[in-house]
Amino acid sequence: MKTLIKAKNLYSFDIFDTLISRRVGIPTGIFALIQEKIQSDSALPQKLRDNFYYIRIDAERFVRDTANKSGRSIDILFEEIYYYIRKQFDLSIQTTEYLIKLEIDTEKENLVPINENIDKLKELVNRGERVVLISDMYFSSKTLHELLSNIDSVFNDIKIYVSSEQQSAKWDGSLYKTVYEAEGIKFKNWEHLGDNVKSDYKNARKFGIHSKLFNYPKLLHYEKELLSEYPQNSEYQLLVGASRLTRLNNKISKNRDKYEFGASLAGPMLFNYINNIIDEALKRGFKTLHFIARDGHIPIIIANAIIKARKLDINTKYIYSSRLVWRIPGEKSYDLFVSSIMQEFVQKMTLSFLAKRFNVNCEVLNERFFHYKNTDKVLTDSERTEVQSILVNNPEVKKYIIDCNKDALDLTLDYIKQEFDLSSDTIALVDINGTGRTNDILACNINQIKPCKLHTFFFSFYSADSVFDTEFSKKSAYLTRTKPYYYYLELLFRAPYGQTIGYKKEENGKIKPILEECYSDALYKWGFKEYLQGISDFTDNIIKVRSHINNVEFCYYYFDYITTKIEPDTAAILGDIPFMKIGKEGNKIAGPQISAFQMILSILKRTDISTLSECAHLSLERRKGFAGSMGKFLAGFLNQLPIISELKLYFRLRSLNKQNKKVMLWGASLFLDEFIKKYKICYPNITGIIDKNPKRRGTKWGGYTVFGPDDIKYNKPDYILLTIKNKNQEIFNDVKNYIRDNCPDTEIGPNVFR
Repeated sequence: MKTLIKAKNLYSFDIFDTLISRRVGIPTGIFALIQEKIQSDSALPQKLRDNFYYIRIDAERFVRDTANKSGRSIDILFEEIYYYIRKQFDLSIQTTEYLIKLEIDTEKENLVPINENIDKLKELVNRGERVVLISDMYFSSKTLHELLSNIDSVFNDIKIYVSSEQQSAKWDGSLYKTVYEAEGIKFKNWEHLGDNVKSDYKNARKFGIHSKLFNYPKLLHYEKELLSEYPQNSEYQLLVGASRLTRLNNKISKNRDKYEFGASLAGPMLFNYINNIIDEALKRGFKTLHFIARDGHIPIIIANAIIKARKLDINTKYIYSSRLVWRIPGEKSYDLFVSSIMQEFVQKMTLSFLAKRFNVNCEVLNERFFHYKNTDKVLTDSERTEVQSILVNNPEVKKYIIDCNKDALDLTLDYIKQEFDLSSDTIALVDINGTGRTNDILACNINQIKPCKLHTFFFSFYSADSVFDTEFSKKSAYLTRTKPYYYYLELLFRAPYGQTIGYKKEENGKIKPILEECYSDALYKWGFKEYLQGISDFTDNIIKVRSHINNVEFCYYYFDYITTKIEPDTAAILGDIPFMKIGKEGNKIAGPQISAFQMILSILKRTDISTLSECAHLSLERRKGFAGSMGKFLAGFLNQLPIISELKLYFRLRSLNKQNKKVMLWGASLFLDEFIKKYKICYPNITGIIDKNPKRRGTKWGGYTVFGPDDIKYNKPDYILLTIKNKNQEIFNDVKNYIRDNCPDTEIGPNVFR
C-alpha cells in the first residue's frame, strides 16, 4: 500500500449521467436503437433481429447471475455478454465482433456532454489537481476512454477506475477502497461527484469522502410509464431522451416548470403532429402550408425547424384569421352560414347573440323581421326553428344580412387574394381543433372570386369535432379516436395576442389584420415565453438525432395522461393558462381551484361541476393532500347525479323493447359505450347506432353496428334516442330537425340528459 500523502487532494467523478448522458430515455434504450439498426440485416437470425432489446438484457442478467453464484467477480466484462449471445445463437466470431462494435458505436453516436460538470473537471485539470473517473460499468477503461475522448480531448489522459477491471464497485463501497489504495490519498482530502444517491453519495460519505450529489433529471411519471410499457420502441426512447436532455440543460430560473412542461409534454406531441402535416404535404404535393392564427403561432415555429432539418422544398405562411372573420355570409354561402350558426351554442341562443354572429344591428333585425319583446331571452326549440325558417326562406332577411356583411367579405377576400396563391388548385391550411364549418364557408366564398377558378381547400387538424368533406373543403384529423376533452389541445397552443376581428386596407393597398385587444400580460406571467423556449429547445435536441418521427400512438398516450392520469402539478400548470372556450380570456384561467364550499353549493343547487370551471377536470386534479381527496369525494358525489340520465335511458329502452319498437341510438359516444357495458344492454329491438363520423361506419360499438344518418331511411326505426352527453341540447335539436326533414315516420324520444 502506498504511503498516504497529507497535502495531496483528489477529485473524482462518476461518468454516466454525471459527465455524459445518452440521447435515449433509459440506458437500455441503446439496445432499442441497435434492434432498429439490425432489422434488415438478413445475415443475423430473425429472432435476434426481432428481439435484440430483450435478448441483450437477458444475456447481461444471466452472465451477472452466473458470476455472482460462482463468487468469481463483483462485475462482469462486456465481452462476456456477447460470448453468451454468440453461444445462444451459434454466431461466428466475426458476427459477434460486429455486434460488439455496433453497440460501442451506437453508444458513441448517442452520447452527449453534461457541460457544467465537464467544465468543473477542466478547471481542476487546469489547476493541476489530481482528477480520476470512477464507474460501475462492464465496459473496460480503454472503451470508456474511447467513448469519452469522442466527447472531449480532456479525457485522454485521465485515469479511469472501472468496476469490471478492478473487481470492486461503488454500489458496495469497495471501489472507493481500491482507489484509496491506488492513489494514496486520505479520504478527508477527497471530493467526489456523482448522480446515484447510494453509490455516489451515501457510500462515499461512509468513508469520510466529501461527496456531492448531481441532480440528474428523473423521468417524469408519464415518461416512466411509457418506457415501462414500450421499452423497445426506439422512437419513444429518443423522444423521452430529448425531453430529459432539455430538462438537464435548462438554465432558466423563472417559470422552470413551464419550460419543462413545454420540453416534456407539449414539445413531443407537437413534433409528431407537425411531421404528420409535412408528410401529408409531401404525399399530396403541397408546396405551401398555411398556419391559421392563433393556434398556429407555436406550430409554425416548429414546422420551420423540421422543414429546415429535413431539407424539404416546402414553404410556410402564417394566416391571420378567426371564425369571426372567415365565417361571413355571401350569395353562395348564405344557407351554409345560417345552418352553421344555428347549430352552435344552442343554450346561449338569443336574438341578440344571433345578431352579433350575423354582424347586423339587433334592433333593426328584430324590428324588421322578428318582433320579439326581449332579444336577450334564450330561444325555445320552437322559436329557434321559427327563426331559422325566416332566415332561410325570407329573401329580405337574406338580402339585409348579406348587404351588412358585403364590405367585410370583400376585405376578407382581398386578404385571401393577397396571402394565398390562387393559381394553385389546392390550398393547404393547418389548424388545431374545430368543427370544419368555418372552412366550408371559406371555401364557398373564395370560389366566388372573379375570374373564377375553383380551388380545393385541404384542412388538417390535430383533432376535429367533425371531418365531413364538402366538394371543395377536404379535412383530415391526426387524432380520430373518440376521446374526452379534445379542446384541451387548445391549451397547448396559445398565442400572446388577441383573435383577428377584421381586416383593414392601408394607404399602400396592403390588407392588414385587426387584432382584438388581448391581456397578453396574463399569458406571459403564466410563463409563455419559457414554455415556448422549452418546446423550441426540445425540437433542437430531437432534430439532432431524428428529424422525422410521426407516431400517432405516442400522442394518444400523452393525451391520455392529460385527461385520465394527470398529476396535481401538471394539472396546475394547465389549469393556470388563460383560456375561455368562448369570448375573451381576460384574467380567466382554464381550471381554477374549486373550493369545498363551491362544490357543496353545487350539490345543493344540483348544478354541474363544469359550471365552476372551463376545464373542471383540471380544477379537481390540481388539488393535493386532504383538500384534493375531499374535492374528488365531492366531485364523485356530484358525478352520481348523471345516474338519473342513465336510468331514464335504461327504462326508456326497456319500455320500447317490451313494446317491440325498432330503436336506433344516435351517437357512438363514450357515454354510450360505458352505458352499454354498465347496464349490459343487449336488446334485440336496437337495430344499430347512428354516427356522423364516416370512419366509424360499419364498426361495432358495444356490439351494435354503426350506421350513417343516411341509413336511417333503410333501417326504418320506429324510434331514435340521443346517446351523446356532451353538447346534448345542441345536438338534440339538430337531430330533431334532421329526423323531421328526412325521416318523418320516425319518432325521436325526449332528451334524457335534460
